[in-house]
Amino acid sequence: TPKNILVLSDAQLRTAGFSSQKIRYAKELARAVITKKFSPAKLKNLGDEEVIDIITKLHGFGVWSAQMMLIFA
Repeated sequence: TPKNILVLSDAQLRTAGFSSQKIRYAKELARAVITKKFSPAKLKNLGDEEVIDIITKLHGFGVWSAQMMLIFA
């Protein structure tokens, strides 16, 4: 969960295979979800271009990340 990501230390996340940059992105995403600046649940009723636009506004997430979300979620 986002809360759990923020509780884990960087060392714990590195043990799980996160790079330093991915740790930063994961924690920023977790904060965005907790503060309600980003809501994954709201994406399900949007068109592809809208989803891509919202996801690419998150630091560290580009078009490829947004397309993966569209494919797998």
